Amino acid sequence: YNYLPIVAYDVRVGPPALVKHNETGFLVPDGDAQAFSKALCKLMDSPEMVVEFQQAAYHFVHNFSEDAVIDLWLNLFTNN
Repeated sequence: YNYLPIVAYDVRVGPPALVKHNETGFLVPDGDAQAFSKALCKLMDSPEMVVEFQQAAYHFVHNFSEDAVIDLWLNLFTNN
């Protein structure tokens, strides 16, 4: 895995569940190309921030491991 920082549009479903704004990447207003561009430039201008985001992503991605997802599904079916 590369654990690259992500820049994504903040739409209703998808990216907000996968990107922690200002921790693993940036969520910008949907359709705002200027904000998207600024977020990309911010990452390109700050290698230190990229490393911080990579480290945070490394820890965050474990929320989506096979075991974690299975536990969520099992909990859903056994507690409802």
